[in-house]
Amino acid sequence: MAIRTKIGVILLCAVISFSVVEYCVQQFIILPGFFSLERDEAVKDADRVSKAIKNEIRHLSTLCWDWSAWDDTYDFVQSRSKEYIKSNLVLSTFTGNNLNLIYICDADGHVVWGKIYDAATESEVKLSLFPKDFFPSNHPLLIGNFGQGQTGEDIKGVLITEMGPITVSANPILKSNNEGPPLGTFIMGRFLNADMVLQIAEQTQVDFSLTTFSGSAARLEPKINKEIPFNVEVADDDHLNVYLIFPDINGNSAIGITTNFHRKISRKGYDTVQNSTYSTLIAGMGILILILLSLKLSILNPISILSNHVFSIKKTGDLSKRLLFSRNDEIGTLANEFDNMVSRIEQSAIENDAITKQLCKDIEKRKQMDDQIRHSQKMEAMTTLTAGIAHNFNNILSVIVGCTELAVARLPKDNQAVKLLKKVEEASARAKDIVWQLIRFSQKYENNFLPVQVVSVIEKEIKGVESVMSGKIRIISQLQEDCYPVFGDVNQFQILMKNLLTNSVESIKNGRGVIEVQLANIPDSDAANVRNVNFKNGKFIRLTIRDNGQGIDPSHLDRIFDPYFTTKDFSYGAGMGLSVVHGIVTNNGGSITVDSKVDRGTEISIFFPAAEITGEMTN
Repeated sequence: MAIRTKIGVILLCAVISFSVVEYCVQQFIILPGFFSLERDEAVKDADRVSKAIKNEIRHLSTLCWDWSAWDDTYDFVQSRSKEYIKSNLVLSTFTGNNLNLIYICDADGHVVWGKIYDAATESEVKLSLFPKDFFPSNHPLLIGNFGQGQTGEDIKGVLITEMGPITVSANPILKSNNEGPPLGTFIMGRFLNADMVLQIAEQTQVDFSLTTFSGSAARLEPKINKEIPFNVEVADDDHLNVYLIFPDINGNSAIGITTNFHRKISRKGYDTVQNSTYSTLIAGMGILILILLSLKLSILNPISILSNHVFSIKKTGDLSKRLLFSRNDEIGTLANEFDNMVSRIEQSAIENDAITKQLCKDIEKRKQMDDQIRHSQKMEAMTTLTAGIAHNFNNILSVIVGCTELAVARLPKDNQAVKLLKKVEEASARAKDIVWQLIRFSQKYENNFLPVQVVSVIEKEIKGVESVMSGKIRIISQLQEDCYPVFGDVNQFQILMKNLLTNSVESIKNGRGVIEVQLANIPDSDAANVRNVNFKNGKFIRLTIRDNGQGIDPSHLDRIFDPYFTTKDFSYGAGMGLSVVHGIVTNNGGSITVDSKVDRGTEISIFFPAAEITGEMTN
């Protein structure tokens, strides 16, 4: 372990110990206080919801009392007046007072009038708790001699129906001065539906929901009693759920109220504890940093620099870096000795690198020489074989041509054999051309070359090819007028240019394309960058033929200079064109390279050594 690390660990342990004590105080003393306060606030919210529902029931009871203690209602129970129904018991009474149920029963329990409406659809509905004709004597909402209430009392609360919970109020039917005897019971009801829940939520500013006791609220009954009327559970990190059970008219569990309390208080407590913890850690780290800085300036920093320097050399391999410490203590001595060691290693690396580079150059040069020797031996063997074949075939061909001409001369012109003999003469002429191509390929020219200005030769051959090719093919020439002269034979250069241009024309698809011809001197400074060229005097010219034809398949590039190798139909030639070109270039001491991409075109570059003019020059 590093010295810096050891000192830092000791100081860090002290800071962490203090932070742990501070954290425990906050977690086990301060935070529980926030949690208790948050629970109390959540219970208060739930209590507000319960009180709001009770308040809604009281308002309903007040409205019901206004209708029940009214002379018109009192008379209606006795007279069954239709005018009362038309004036008071209409749909607008329900919608205007946000009512869903109005029932009027006489003292015997018979239904004088009663209807239940769905406020959403304004259509009449039926509930099993509210029969159409007669309320049994044990019905919880009847008031009278056989009911639960007494004169001047009311019954109010919640009932569970098949359409959900409903708040109801039942009052005795009295005169306007609250005198009796009571003639029956007046019942009003409102569904505790989503609209009423939303209204209560807006009044109390509490997010809550209602469930019937037969649902999820039933599981909470064992946890809730008179001593503990609320049950508080953690829903997630951001919410508390408070559950309470609201009883029905008979005091039985009816609906479960679930309030959703946002845990802002505990979040505030967490933030407070967190900020306090961070403050403690920052203060401790500040003290730790001050102590480390005092050690860093004298000991730790120089050691760190030396260590980083060693790892940097290991990673990058850069041996030119130096520490250059000017200290007179042990660290300075160690740094100076390390610099001396790196200097010696760097010198050895430079020497080894130079040897390696020279060895790579020698290997590459040897490889190129081996390739050239193999190719020269191959072409020499082909040349010898071709010369023998051409000589013997030429002798045979002479006999065929001579005999054919004598036969044609001796036969009448209208003889059918004359036509056949003419075809023999045409085939012999084509064979003669092939023989002469073989002879040109196999010929050696030595010591009888003259300096040739190849510009005029190239221009002449371009004009000759243009005169016979399609007008859709363009030849663009860029010829340097003061190009170096080249030792060679004019006829050979003519054959070379003719073959190259013919190949380019034939490679262009659909007879539409461009051929570029370039001739230029190569400066001495660029000579070393030209591949496969090694001329003694360093001066040479470059002839480039470039087309946008169909290109050459990469697998054929090694064979394009072989005699008789062709990818075209033999009606276009015998595959001797590039072989002859290669032979001419080689005989003139030049070099040839080919770059080609399928469907993109071909570029042939020919390099000739410049001639040193001491006598006659041919153009």
